[in-house]
Amino acid sequence: MVNRLHFSPKELGQAIGISESSLKRWIDAGKIHAFKTAGGHRRISQNEAIRVIREAKLNVVEPQKIGLDEIGDIQTDDREETQHTLTQALLDGDHKRVRGTILSLYINGNSIAEICDAHVSTAMTHIGRLWKHDTKGIYIEHRATAIAVQALGQLNLVLPPPPENAPLAVGAAPSGDPYILPSLAASLTLTSIGWKAVNLGPETPPETLNTAAFDSNASLVWLSISGNLNEQQIAKSIRDLQPPLHKANRTLVFGGRAIQNPFPYLDDNTHHIRSMAELEGFAKAALNTLSQNIK
Repeated sequence: MVNRLHFSPKELGQAIGISESSLKRWIDAGKIHAFKTAGGHRRISQNEAIRVIREAKLNVVEPQKIGLDEIGDIQTDDREETQHTLTQALLDGDHKRVRGTILSLYINGNSIAEICDAHVSTAMTHIGRLWKHDTKGIYIEHRATAIAVQALGQLNLVLPPPPENAPLAVGAAPSGDPYILPSLAASLTLTSIGWKAVNLGPETPPETLNTAAFDSNASLVWLSISGNLNEQQIAKSIRDLQPPLHKANRTLVFGGRAIQNPFPYLDDNTHHIRSMAELEGFAKAALNTLSQNIK
């Protein structure tokens, strides 16, 4: 299991095959953020170690040295092979393999949006079809969902924390939508690019989401719609949110597999998002705009 741990330059050096002296020079040059213990020893957080590995495209040769035992020998260079590995691990109920695969994807430079769109969503879509062919399909799907939620929750622990002054986003799935993963994926995608994200989870009434948005002064509100809702229910879920958010100049984004047809009531503050990659791009642009307005 991945925890918030701290390591010496020697341990990080052993993990990535770089000398301790080189890492100390990187620390002195400000390329690696470290702190000192009461005894004056340098320590590097696991979040920071992973940031450095990702940005410098370093190989992890001894992952256990920095608490990443789960990534083991998992290779993520071949997308189709990784998709197959993740799908099979979810089908088998192999918690460790699932966590290791998702963590390996992130460490090797994939964005959270890419991991969710190309891997987790692909695997869960395949598994979700099993009920048509296998009486165990529902059980396998529910187990896979629980494992994927746990793995993404663990991934959240290694993301760099957003800045103290980062804008806040809040979101959920609407009433009648029991799905956990899509809203969690949106939350992680936003967190990974510098938002403070609060995920209220499934079955959230619009008045609750509105209250949360105003109480927390959220700049962005997301609505994840993946349940078996009809067009009227989907329209109501969105339109119940629009007036108060529009009046306060807050942005509403929505999306999900339940939306089959274009939503006819879009405005400057309401946007249909079709993937986590699209959410990432939209939220990055919104973040830049907010930063410029603050300046």
